[in-house]
Amino acid sequence: MTFARYTGQETSSERETILASPPDILLTNYVMLELMLTRPRERKALISSAENLSFLVLDELHTYRGRQGADVAMLVRRLRSAINAEKLQCIGTSATLAGPGTKAEQRQQVADLATRIFGVKIPAANVVGETLRRATSGHVDTAALTARLPASTPDTWEDLRTDPLAVWAEEEFGLREDDEGKLSRRPPSKLSEAAAKLHAETRVDEHVCRDKLRKLLLAGSRARDPQGRSLFAFKLHQFIGKGDTVYTTLEPVKSRYLTTQYQRSAPERPAGQPLFPLAFCRECGQEFLVVNLDRGRKSFSPRILHSGIDEQPDATGLLYVTDQPWPDPTDPALLELVPDDWAVSAGAGQALIPRASTSSRYRCASTLWQHHRRRNARCVLRTA
Repeated sequence: MTFARYTGQETSSERETILASPPDILLTNYVMLELMLTRPRERKALISSAENLSFLVLDELHTYRGRQGADVAMLVRRLRSAINAEKLQCIGTSATLAGPGTKAEQRQQVADLATRIFGVKIPAANVVGETLRRATSGHVDTAALTARLPASTPDTWEDLRTDPLAVWAEEEFGLREDDEGKLSRRPPSKLSEAAAKLHAETRVDEHVCRDKLRKLLLAGSRARDPQGRSLFAFKLHQFIGKGDTVYTTLEPVKSRYLTTQYQRSAPERPAGQPLFPLAFCRECGQEFLVVNLDRGRKSFSPRILHSGIDEQPDATGLLYVTDQPWPDPTDPALLELVPDDWAVSAGAGQALIPRASTSSRYRCASTLWQHHRRRNARCVLRTA
């Protein structure tokens, strides 16, 4: 039994080997299958040799939908016609294919989809679903569950699989019986909801229930059976909303004011002390103040990104506030503090690019001084 991959990523020698001696099993994709049906050499070498083809397998069947699904369905029909395979057995695999309804309704939905894609009648009886078995052993007993909660959490697979709380957790988070009396996956649930339910059943403090459930799930994910499988292979989902703009005063890092609420000046500070929006480097996370520069007054004002306000500052830039000494632009030590693309080879070493060749934007950061509340904060401005 031989097999080969033919997906368009092979070398020319690998392709020649496959064409000279077609394998028994060929792994490909629908794009390459289209090319095999249209290119004369590949059609003769691969398609013609598949006249006795027994199986056609499509993985991830749920991805073939809409226009792409129609294209693949037509491609399957062309292949069946080209190889004249009357007894070709079609197989589709998917882990997320069935929709709502009873088990019988779900099997019928899958069968209808497979029939449309493969172009042959697929009866619902041919749909094979997953078979689940319990990881724990025993039944839920309220008295044993109540007595278990004050105790410590077991850490071995042998002890966990018979632990009353583990048996309860598998029922709550993992398994349920479907309309045919078979085990099926339970919809995801929140830890807080499970803790409240456990509290209602045992009358143990809800915070204790939540803590015990968390420890149990972590212990179950670490415990391994003799085959190396974990007791609870659970997934955690965390949803994080888009962060708001952070605003700060132009002061030393240790004494600056920070807020996520948009306002023009900082409260409980000298009147009129402005708040500047912060921008963050995508690579290192360093924060910068987004500013306008008034060269005449040698002062900064906040620059609000995408505000639509027609501002005409002398320059715009990103301000880096630091208490550390900043090298002079002619100092070679500056090369260690700026991005690599700011430097060019110059004889035996490197030199900074003082100004972009196609614009008037400064490529080299300049050093400025700003006095705030009797303290000096060194500010480095890269004009944008």
